[in-house]
Amino acid sequence: MNISEKRFLCRRDGMVIRGLAFIPEGQNLPIAIVSHGFMANYKTTEGYAKFLAELGFAAFCFDFNGGCIHGKITFMT
Repeated sequence: MNISEKRFLCRRDGMVIRGLAFIPEGQNLPIAIVSHGFMANYKTTEGYAKFLAELGFAAFCFDFNGGCIHGKITFMT
């Protein structure tokens, strides 16, 4: 199965959300949004997103606003 890997970012109110999208070939795919745990980042969930893409899901892993070690946790809500 051919899976494309695309980096993405979204900006809002001076904040940035970064992540990766793993998208297999096809249309009308189911979607999986994979979020990381406390004090982590999207790289800790990248393997899960790749696995879900191999199962046929368009899978996205991302960083929460303020969710990194140097960020502000209150921005995650």
